[in-house]
Amino acid sequence: MSLLVVENACCRYRLHSHWLAGHKEVKAVEKVSLQIAEGERFALAGESGSGKSTLARAILLLEPLASGKILFDGADISALKGNAQKNYRRQVQMVFQDAYSSMNPRMQVGEILAEPVRSFALKENEARAKKRISSMLECCGLSAKVLARYPGELSGGECQRVALARALLPQPRLVVFDEATSSLDVTLQNQILGLLHQVRQQMNLTYLFITHNLAMLPHVADRVGIMQEGRLVEVLPAHQLTQGKHSYTQKLLAAAPVTHPKDRRALSK
Repeated sequence: MSLLVVENACCRYRLHSHWLAGHKEVKAVEKVSLQIAEGERFALAGESGSGKSTLARAILLLEPLASGKILFDGADISALKGNAQKNYRRQVQMVFQDAYSSMNPRMQVGEILAEPVRSFALKENEARAKKRISSMLECCGLSAKVLARYPGELSGGECQRVALARALLPQPRLVVFDEATSSLDVTLQNQILGLLHQVRQQMNLTYLFITHNLAMLPHVADRVGIMQEGRLVEVLPAHQLTQGKHSYTQKLLAAAPVTHPKDRRALSK
């Protein structure tokens, strides 16, 4: 069963400039349709500006659709209001590329992690909330010592783990990872990807993984959608990426840096 269905989604931006007579409309996402099954790992890949993040923001109700629709568990998300919309936001969470910038630098980690518990009214007293937070930190490979720290006192890897813990605390059904490992070095990337694998198995997560790093796709996705200039040009199994028929897919593969023999083997399977 499809948890998320995107039907002919279009997003537009209006660029205003004194060099232009009025404004220019940019087609950021153009008639994109895709389905993500419950429990599936789906990835969107493509160059910067291809529309990947704009589509993700539309799924998260952070960007309006110009036309088309997005269904979550059969319901049109644009029609959700009040408590129904709030419940949707609880079920669909995001881990941003720059974890540090997504946190309030004046709040301690404990306060940052308490926010989703409080915001989504998870009906837990203070003792149970603290236990839930500590358990999630442990699940994400962090000790309770980080609760008293501020984001600026964390390493890049610790920041990303805190961001993941925050996204998982509301017990979402879908998590969107927008270039969530691109700011980390290769060692930390591998650690975070290993953590995602563990967490997904424990929580039966569905996720949408956005990246321009094709080498990691066979390790993080079941299927891959290739986006070019706002359009979804091809969808194929991640382990068959090198068999993609679209010329743009082949262009991306030819330009992809593969630095580890394991990545080269994974791409060629």
